[in-house]
Amino acid sequence: MLGIEFHEPFAFLRQVGLALAGAASLWAFVFLRAQKRSQGEKRQALGWAASRLLIAFSAGFGLAALSWFVLWNTWPVLAHEGITLFPSGAESSRAFLMMVPLTLAWIFGTLGVLLLGAWKREMFRKHLSWFYGIQFLVISVLISMYAWTGNVLSNEQIFFYFHGFHSIFTLGTILTLDFLFLSTRLLSGLQRHIFPFFPAISKIIFIGLGLDFLSVFLVFDQVIEFSARFFLAQTVVGILIINGVFMAGP
Repeated sequence: MLGIEFHEPFAFLRQVGLALAGAASLWAFVFLRAQKRSQGEKRQALGWAASRLLIAFSAGFGLAALSWFVLWNTWPVLAHEGITLFPSGAESSRAFLMMVPLTLAWIFGTLGVLLLGAWKREMFRKHLSWFYGIQFLVISVLISMYAWTGNVLSNEQIFFYFHGFHSIFTLGTILTLDFLFLSTRLLSGLQRHIFPFFPAISKIIFIGLGLDFLSVFLVFDQVIEFSARFFLAQTVVGILIINGVFMAGP
């Protein structure tokens, strides 16, 4: 009805999963770094937040992994949010094939580390910042490489880089803020130390939007398709942005 093909919802879910896992990794890493400079109750609160974000990370990881396996035979992974500079079948196939080894290594490597962490909890917590840092770097590559033109610095390829990566700073960060807000809604002691990070985190949302808009300007004449799908997707994005703005408030 909206011109949405079978594989597109799974491509979008993969994007959402990677965005959430990437943002949860990024902000958990930030909390752990801030914890080292903190004392007392604040130190405990930041450690709790970093550990709690493992739930959000796992949800994103699971969603991205399952969606990727569904897409195994549906390679044309299209851009999200209604902006329709679609990679060709060849570009999508090249990117998919290029990323298969890294994606499989990420999925099974992460599963292995999570299972080991459930068994060796103290060792896992000791190296949690390394886990989150590596996850953020790997996910940044995976989410950015959904199409490959063959030209590393062409306008179209840069568009694909930014249009994938910005989701960590925008969609993923908004979902992470929501998760932290809901997780601490009955824990005022934790809110007192975690909520002051929200305005700074929300600034990253607007940096992500800036990256997206910059990428669009590179290929503006090819990018916008004013279809029903475009307006539906932009409505969803608008709601998410408003939600993120409210999360940055009081």
